[in-house]
Amino acid sequence: MSRKTTSTLHEAASTSPANVEDHFDSLNSDLDVLSTPGSQDSTPIPVIAVAEELEHEEVIDTSKETRRLLLNYDEFHDAIKHGDFDSVKEMLDDGANIERTTDNGGTPLIIAIYKHHIDIIALLLKRGADVNWPVIDSPPIFHAVTQKEHAPQIIQLLLDYGGMLEAVAGPTHMNALHWAAVNGMIHAADFLISKGLDISRTCSRGKTPLIHAAEKGHLTIVKLLLAKGADLHGRSANDGSALMWASSQAQDEVVDYLLNEGSRVDDCDEDGLTALSVSSKLGSMAIVQLLIEKGANVNTLSTSPKHWTPAMFAANAGRAGVLQALLSHGADPKVSSGDGVTILELAIKSGHLNTVKILLEALGGPEYPKDSVALQIAIAQSKATVTSLMTTVPIMYGYIDSKPTGSEKLDWIKWVLDQGGELVKAGAMTNMLHAALAHQDVSMTAELLKLGVDANTIFCTGNTPLHIAVYVRNLELIKLLLEAGADPAKPSQDPKGLKLTPLHEAIIDWKDGCVNAMSVIDLLLRSRRCRIMEGENAQSTAFACVVRKLNHWNDKVVLEADEIVRSMLGWTDDRSDDGSTPMHVAVHYKQKGLIDALRRVGADINAKNNNGHSPLLVASRSDVEMVNFLITRCADVSAVNNHGQGALQIAAACGQVEVLEFLLGSDLADEAPLNIDAVDDAGHTPLIAAILTNHEGAALYLLERGASTHYRTSDTGRCAMHLAAQANMQRTVEKILEDSSIDNINVEDYRRYTPLTLACIYSAPAVISKLLSHGADPNIANDTTGDRPLHIALKRRSRMSPMDARHGDPALDLLNYHRIDITARDADGRTPLHLASEFHNFAATKLLLSKGVSPHYEDNRGRTPLCLCSRPDIAQALIDHGADVNHGDENGWTPLHYAVSRCWVKAFAVLRRARANMDARTRDDGLSVKERLERFGTWEDWVNAEWEYICDDVRREKMREVEMEDEL
Repeated sequence: MSRKTTSTLHEAASTSPANVEDHFDSLNSDLDVLSTPGSQDSTPIPVIAVAEELEHEEVIDTSKETRRLLLNYDEFHDAIKHGDFDSVKEMLDDGANIERTTDNGGTPLIIAIYKHHIDIIALLLKRGADVNWPVIDSPPIFHAVTQKEHAPQIIQLLLDYGGMLEAVAGPTHMNALHWAAVNGMIHAADFLISKGLDISRTCSRGKTPLIHAAEKGHLTIVKLLLAKGADLHGRSANDGSALMWASSQAQDEVVDYLLNEGSRVDDCDEDGLTALSVSSKLGSMAIVQLLIEKGANVNTLSTSPKHWTPAMFAANAGRAGVLQALLSHGADPKVSSGDGVTILELAIKSGHLNTVKILLEALGGPEYPKDSVALQIAIAQSKATVTSLMTTVPIMYGYIDSKPTGSEKLDWIKWVLDQGGELVKAGAMTNMLHAALAHQDVSMTAELLKLGVDANTIFCTGNTPLHIAVYVRNLELIKLLLEAGADPAKPSQDPKGLKLTPLHEAIIDWKDGCVNAMSVIDLLLRSRRCRIMEGENAQSTAFACVVRKLNHWNDKVVLEADEIVRSMLGWTDDRSDDGSTPMHVAVHYKQKGLIDALRRVGADINAKNNNGHSPLLVASRSDVEMVNFLITRCADVSAVNNHGQGALQIAAACGQVEVLEFLLGSDLADEAPLNIDAVDDAGHTPLIAAILTNHEGAALYLLERGASTHYRTSDTGRCAMHLAAQANMQRTVEKILEDSSIDNINVEDYRRYTPLTLACIYSAPAVISKLLSHGADPNIANDTTGDRPLHIALKRRSRMSPMDARHGDPALDLLNYHRIDITARDADGRTPLHLASEFHNFAATKLLLSKGVSPHYEDNRGRTPLCLCSRPDIAQALIDHGADVNHGDENGWTPLHYAVSRCWVKAFAVLRRARANMDARTRDDGLSVKERLERFGTWEDWVNAEWEYICDDVRREKMREVEMEDEL
């Protein structure tokens, strides 16, 4: 399809009435068989067939059309580029498509604009070029804006021919003045302001033209806008001012000008960042100096990151010059962030030597050592660098220290740290510890711990020292770290989001044959400082990892797991993030022996997690044997969760018929019998819970046991009959209908939907037949929408799944019902015949016509069924029954106008054979059918556009169905 097709089909669509909706079942079903000779297949009518049909009817001027088809559009575009007015005019006279695009999408009008050919621009506009059609997502006025001194004249021409001054474009919905500001187009900006464009208008990101100009560094535009009254202090969506945006892009000239004009130097955005914060991070020395001179607060604190000063941003980014300037003007070198990290620590972790040296001097004085080995180790960004330094230093130390030394001596570590001073000691020790652990150097680790390294430090990998020791399964290192205070319950801070404790790591790594794996776990547990339930939920905890191995195929692993579990029994009060206890884990994995073991050490068998689920409620989801076991262990059978759901509701919602049978049929000793109609906070009984989750077996069992069908849900007011009809549960509906106490089959929910209406909405033909046979009224109109069940059935897709199709078509079932009103109108005045035509139901159309329904009925807008018909077989059936092919609606739109505007190629051919008038004009836009066709370009363009319109109709149909179901 040519690019022209896209533009013209949208243009044509824009001229059709806004409420015309053509809904298609699917892409394939909309290429239905055309009921004419020679086209009895499922393919679109060939272009040549349409052309021959039209030529036969003398619809077009063949000679002019031939000339148009023979045009060389490369020559046409070249003539425009070179300003050949006469050639352009001649080709337009010969029928050249005025919107025909080049290979890169440029229209003739856009080409003329970029070449500044004013006379050709005027000619194209006079001949009907679309003055607002976007090219590269921007309307012509945007392209005109960038034409420098030519912009005012071109913009004025576009406006004279209907160009939209307020047009917006792009993902941020900028207008022409925003675009001029972004591109620094002073001529266009001045002209647009003179034409009345609001200088305070914002784009979707909240940026004014002034902010755009400041951000891009266009000082002349900034001056113009301020001279015209732009708000100097206006804010964007993130609360940034023009000064901040200029600072963020290092536009020093603009920053200087804005400051001199009175911009507030300490305004901050939603993250608490000021212009000084931003420029410090970027390293914009000139702007930093300007801001400081204007009194910017050098110790202002951001909110995200929490409590960062401009000096912190500079240090973290390695902006040494900026950092020096800030410190010399009073920036506090000792301040800490909200996470307790100092400026020096930020600089060291980032590995920026120059900024570290500046901070060392600021904190320790000019004599503080700034070239030490300790400093090099502290700022090293890799273990390889640290290892290299640590390998070299002992050799060097042997020559410096007069005492004899050997490889077993570690005095050099203290010497290195002392040489670096206290300010870099922590950073150096952290990196040295990381390297020592990686090489499993127990002696060096012990020495570093003795010298004061933090045993719970977080390395750049997000792991603690204990994580590394556990990973390499080095018992000496683990014991050493635990004795030094390492926390075995501290989770890692993995950048990928995983947060595992050392115990978790040990259990995950534990497998049959792993050396020291069991010993590592035992060592961690014996510290008595572990958390066995650390994790998001019961299944993600270390305890669950071990319990899962109780079902392992390897007997040795099972024995080891049992041993570990026994050693974990002392943590019965530990909970996961969702409040689950070890008892919940034992129930989830069906470990009866573990449940008894936990009870013996005092675990609460009725403990609830954060959602209020007790172990019994957890078991009710899946395991009748576990439910029975828990009840024998004094579990509270009447417990409910935070939503008021008890064991019956949960079992029903999970389809657990055996659990329901046990709970309703067992003698629960001192417990009162469970209420089969217990209602939760949402008004759901166990029966409603089973139906809502589509567990028909559970629903039928509850009905057999006498569950009431009269309870209603709190939100929609639907009872079991509504919900079963909606879910297409035929057997459940039959069972409910057997109940002699059902006194009103037409009961309405809060939205005034009856069970029959819901069955039509959800295309449940078997349920519809059953409801009708028991006396459901098909003529009840919804007070809100005006729709009756028949209207809804006809608006649904006529094609169903093979399983549903076995039970018939809901619309046909209703039409064959003796009490149905086949001429009832919906809120838009459409009869069932209108809807059958519009929604492609050929069988329903034939049935309605056979019952004598008139094809001349008009809806509220004067449209007959033929106006809404896209399928050729339906169109032919309507015409065969006397439909007027030239009937005009309230705006004079005939069926042929609708067919052309929506590219109903096959329906168009049927209408033309029936002598539909091509010269009929509408009253709203005054176009004839021929003229509407010409808006698509060539005949080939129009025919080829059919598929895109079908896709568009299918998308809209799907959206309509989703919206209807979401509403319900």
